Amino acid sequence: MRARAGGTARVLIVDDDPVVLERAGGYLEVTGGYDCIRASSAEEALSLVGRIGCAAIVSDEQMPGMNGIAFLRALRARGVTVPFILYTGKSRDSVFEEAIDAGASFYVRKGECTPAECAELLHAVRCAIALAGLSESPPGPLSVSEEWLALAVDGAGLAVWNYDLATGTITYNRRWGEIIGSAGAVSENDLAAWQARLHPDDLGRVMDAIVDGIRRENAFSVEYRFRCDDGAWKWILSMGRAHRDDPSGQVSRVTGISQDVTARRRAEEALREANRKLNLLGSITRHDVLNQVTAIAGYTWLMLDTGSLSPFQRDTLRKIQDLVGMISREVEFTRLYADLGVMEPRWQHVGKVAARAAEGLDFRGITFSVATGGLEVFADPLFEKVLFNCFENALRHGGGVSRIEVSFVERETCGEIVVADDGVGVPFAQKKNIFARGIGQHTGFGLFLAKEVLDLTGIGIREQGIPGEGARFVLSVPKGAYRNP
Repeated sequence: MRARAGGTARVLIVDDDPVVLERAGGYLEVTGGYDCIRASSAEEALSLVGRIGCAAIVSDEQMPGMNGIAFLRALRARGVTVPFILYTGKSRDSVFEEAIDAGASFYVRKGECTPAECAELLHAVRCAIALAGLSESPPGPLSVSEEWLALAVDGAGLAVWNYDLATGTITYNRRWGEIIGSAGAVSENDLAAWQARLHPDDLGRVMDAIVDGIRRENAFSVEYRFRCDDGAWKWILSMGRAHRDDPSGQVSRVTGISQDVTARRRAEEALREANRKLNLLGSITRHDVLNQVTAIAGYTWLMLDTGSLSPFQRDTLRKIQDLVGMISREVEFTRLYADLGVMEPRWQHVGKVAARAAEGLDFRGITFSVATGGLEVFADPLFEKVLFNCFENALRHGGGVSRIEVSFVERETCGEIVVADDGVGVPFAQKKNIFARGIGQHTGFGLFLAKEVLDLTGIGIREQGIPGEGARFVLSVPKGAYRNP
């Protein structure tokens, strides 16, 4: 842990990656003007929280020992209500939901820690502090605190609102009027008027999020389309939190912030459309190439069927067949790889997925068992392909496999789905590269794709079998990405 002086408020940043601590912490200091306290583990951060005053906490999710969400729960259990921003490379909605349920203020996806990404993190820190109503400066007179809070809100371009549950009225700052085109003035300030402007397809989802946030007294976050004064629709991101400050002890109001995210949504839609066109072009190209490859393969077989070939000619034609097969597999690989990440991850019953994956394989003479109970994992829809490849690997390379079993073991930091067989196993010399593209017998695409599919939702895969005793593929599923209803 180390700190740098000179900022207007302290931000505790927790990550086991020193590069992230340096880049993200440095950006918050230089660009945001914060005094960053750095910690390399949740345990270290917990020991600091009671001794330092900080305006916000930024934490990674997956760390050795205590993970980010467990760290957040430990903070809340100790009564620490400082705004918490989860900064992680995981993209699963389940992690986001678990973080919000635990009391997180924001969730920022982590990639290469680029300046643009750090700017998004800085924005989240400012928003979290503004939403909590905290000062961005050390404790001082109320007027100074209010001035810093106003600067934070204005700098982030946020609309601030307060919803009074008793009267049904909503109070906005001037920024909300600017977003919807009212030149700063909002004449309609009741819930019914606000609901009337919501897009009909979003109304139910938005109200469910608000009601759920009030019921659980947790922060909520929701994006929706809102009709402006000129009739145009804008995408709005709203985040709020319920407050129990009524004399009777009931939730009496909800405060929050809103932001115009139309530009981001349009950029995302443009990216999806570009990907759709690329996938369409790729599909047409693959179809045409495979047609030509099939024709070459057919002509090759016709020539091999003639009896007037010299040994050299026959050997050459077989090499052409091998090349044709390789081209076909390469084209098929591009098709499979193009499907990665296209569909949203979802909860999947491991036992049912394993059964479907095994349907297309020949298990005659092999005992196949699945002992995962009602286990479900949050994974890409191609998760079935992962299990299929593990089973196929056992059948193709196992060398006399008589048993394949799927089981589950819960560890302290994760859950492990194990696919094991009793074949010849994987030689130690091959274990390091078994998931690399093109490594091993045939193409090696199967296990390479399996790893790519699992990486999309933060699931790891490794081979831990003993050569001569069978292969053992272990899928490490992070906490929050598996459940057993």
